[in-house]
Amino acid sequence: MKKYSYLLVIALAALLGALAASAFKVDTAERDTDPAPSLDQREVVHFDEPQAQFALARMRGLLETLVSLDEAEAKTDFEAMANAAALQSPGRTAEHPDGFHDAMPDGFRSMSQQMRKGFKQAADAAEAGDFDAYYRAKRQVQSTCVACHETYRIPAAP
Repeated sequence: MKKYSYLLVIALAALLGALAASAFKVDTAERDTDPAPSLDQREVVHFDEPQAQFALARMRGLLETLVSLDEAEAKTDFEAMANAAALQSPGRTAEHPDGFHDAMPDGFRSMSQQMRKGFKQAADAAEAGDFDAYYRAKRQVQSTCVACHETYRIPAAP
């Protein structure tokens, strides 16, 4: 009788295991045809490929400038701070691809302009040797960058 009790327990355990596994099974065919809504709720910026590549290259340049500013700050080199910030001031950008500005959402364009003005303020303050004003302007630039990245996204090319 003991032998049958062990077999019954093993059979019940196998049955429970199979039931548990089927409860957690994901039907891949259903998942592939019925995609879940995106968790990324940021607004998509609809650039064509040249516009997207231009925007991404400009953003990398902005990050490089912020790193240069950090390095200049560490040395208290006001001239280097002013020169680096001036590179991102209004009117200092490369020629844009056709339709670039028209493709920008209004808020995206506004944040871009605000950020560029902040770089100009940082450059002017550094040139004047006013570290506090420079630092406030730089923090405003960084806050604008974060706000823009929280609000907008440029999707990868298909």
